[in-house]
Amino acid sequence: MEFRIERSALTDAVSWAARVLPVRSPVPVLGGLLLETGGEGGPLRISGLDYEASARIDVDAGVTRLGKVLVMGRRLLDICKVLP
Repeated sequence: MEFRIERSALTDAVSWAARVLPVRSPVPVLGGLLLETGGEGGPLRISGLDYEASARIDVDAGVTRLGKVLVMGRRLLDICKVLP
């Protein structure tokens, strides 16, 4: 998976999707955010779930390679906040 996106757009989208993630969870996968790229030049979809609520947001991104990945949501949010 490969894409280009502005830092502020990525930070806003990740923080919006991460709002549903539990602070502490006995199931580690619930703390993750799923990042998926659509078609070439398509949107980046970020989604999170905690079995009671879910959040999904599509943001415009320059997608060059398709793919999907599950990442630690709160950690990704912390990283996005300190990107240059």
